Amino acid sequence: MDIKIEKKKPQKFSYSKMNCYESCGWKYYLNYVENHFIFSDSLSSELGTLVHFIEQSIFDSIKLGEIINYEKLKEDFYNINIPKKSKFDTDGGIFGINILKEKYKEEFYKADNDGKSYFSKTLDYINYGIYRLEKYLKDNPDLEPFEAEKAFSFEYRGYILSGFIDRIFHNKITDEYIIEDIKTKAKPFKDEELKTPLQLIIYIVGLNKTLDIPVEKISCAYDLPFLNIKQPAGTKGFVKRGITKINSIFDKIEAKDFTPNPTPLCHWCQFCPTNPEQPEEGKDLCPYYSLWTREFKTQEVANKWRGMEFHGLVLEEEKAKNERKTKNGADKFDFEF
Repeated sequence: MDIKIEKKKPQKFSYSKMNCYESCGWKYYLNYVENHFIFSDSLSSELGTLVHFIEQSIFDSIKLGEIINYEKLKEDFYNINIPKKSKFDTDGGIFGINILKEKYKEEFYKADNDGKSYFSKTLDYINYGIYRLEKYLKDNPDLEPFEAEKAFSFEYRGYILSGFIDRIFHNKITDEYIIEDIKTKAKPFKDEELKTPLQLIIYIVGLNKTLDIPVEKISCAYDLPFLNIKQPAGTKGFVKRGITKINSIFDKIEAKDFTPNPTPLCHWCQFCPTNPEQPEEGKDLCPYYSLWTREFKTQEVANKWRGMEFHGLVLEEEKAKNERKTKNGADKFDFEF
């Protein structure tokens, strides 16, 4: 009798999954080991999806030699309404400004530290930003649109790394390729963030493996339509440094090192109780969060990491502490030092 041994399928990794580990090992553990993956919308993410849709439409029209129907695109920008058919639907979840500004009424008009609001940013985009891509290609006649939302998938260290590249340009003269990732950021990337950008490194390797394009013929940049700038990314030797970073991440995951990394960004995490929008399913899972809030800027953390063997004890202590504060009528996050 033949005994068939079923081979385990290689685990899939996207940039977002790897970035999750790089930003916080405990969040990765909750998401991808314990499967507490929580889908949640935000104005920034939904606005990013909308802008990506508009930019891809313009890119495809230029590639096909079609006249860009800006009036239709502006109508879509304000009123498109394509809900997701399921939480795994990658084609849906695209909503226009008129829907988003009602869904996020306060946040949409709130000014940031530079005096800009999402309202003003989207107004600038519809008046000027929407024309940037066509102008960029006219100003750079050697470039042509190659592909948008380019899918890639390759095996590395027994894992499958996959994803989609926002857009790729081809230089007709030098036969080089430029990968661009679109970000609706409010501020430019810092120099340190541009030296070894993990996301773009994965894209470069993905393009190399998928289309056999030499790595030395691929460059990359971030396009920031709300800031009207492009930021070239990657300094000398960055692909090699990036591979080292990827190996380090896999080494730590394989060693089951899920050390938390509490920072002020915890305030927006689904597992952090200081997050005013924390979903119910994210509660009581992370006792290692930063105590930083917009009103209480501190470097303190709720509990220090003592290793996985002590996690259960730390979690119970955190729950008991919060229960006492609630019972005493104190604000859960009204800290005294």
